[in-house]
Amino acid sequence: MTDIQIDTFIETITDFDFTLPPKALDLLQEYVDLLFRANRRTNLVSSTDLPIFWTRHILDSIAPLLLKIVSGPAELLDIGSGAGLPGIPIAICAPNLDVTMVESIGKKARFIERAVSALDLPNAHAEVRRYESLDRMLTYDFCVSRAVSSVADMLPSISRLVRPGGKAIFYKSREFASELSESNVFDEFGSPTVHSMGNCAAFGGRVLIVFERL
Repeated sequence: MTDIQIDTFIETITDFDFTLPPKALDLLQEYVDLLFRANRRTNLVSSTDLPIFWTRHILDSIAPLLLKIVSGPAELLDIGSGAGLPGIPIAICAPNLDVTMVESIGKKARFIERAVSALDLPNAHAEVRRYESLDRMLTYDFCVSRAVSSVADMLPSISRLVRPGGKAIFYKSREFASELSESNVFDEFGSPTVHSMGNCAAFGGRVLIVFERL
């Protein structure tokens, strides 16, 4: 990992007036190292993403924190967490959030469990299952979905997981309009708010689509 990538990460969060908790940068670097080593044996992330990992994945993961959309103390559910993205960076950068990561693919879920243990993150937890099979009594202040499925497909099925007043947050590219065309599926949520990362080149045009549970 190049110093330029880390420098860009630090400069960007500073521009957003975000302060990392003590030792967070070291923990993020340790997480990146763990993932890179595991990726040699198991395909957890695309090899083409590795040279830009700090911006493509770490910085992108904590966008809801930078934009003040997510804050704690609160409970957050990361749906389809893959290799722990965005859940692990969020848990590191916001230790007052209780983060549950749901991942149905065994090899990825096992990596999350190993990483959480190695990083000693008491506020992070992994569930090896599909989110549809979560206890129907469980609800969360925030549900986040990054590169999992379309908004129209996911929002109805996760509505039961979001507490009244809570938020469902989707990480998307700027080409998201078609995903919002089926407005009838959003009856349990208010109209979405689209948050842009502005002109910050590090985010590559990413937006966050946020629905608040009625």
